[in-house]
Amino acid sequence: MSITVGRINRDREEPGLDLTHDDLIWLRAEWLADRKVINKTRIGYEQKTSYFVEWWAIYGPTVDWRLTQRHLVSAKPNQPGFEAWLCQRKAKSTGKPFSWHTRQDALRRVREMFKWAQEIKIIE
Repeated sequence: MSITVGRINRDREEPGLDLTHDDLIWLRAEWLADRKVINKTRIGYEQKTSYFVEWWAIYGPTVDWRLTQRHLVSAKPNQPGFEAWLCQRKAKSTGKPFSWHTRQDALRRVREMFKWAQEIKIIE
């Protein structure tokens, strides 16, 4: 009977998506064009996903434009993930931090965009 001994893999390759800023802009435009919603709703979707585009323009170069799940939720002080970054943002109109609903709606729209891209095989 042999015993299998595991080891720690410090260089594990985390699943991710190579996503340049230009590719994100294109993907978002395609997703928005495909939405079958009234113009007011589409504008809301555009606004909520603009937060992700802004964050990725800052954060993407620091990770060689490779997006992983960890990057979305990381809370490192020097490199906050998207969710943590949203918590630090303030509304332009009031100067107050984004509400929970605003943050969740932004996360929901980004999740919808990537799910749509996966469903129609833009992302595999």
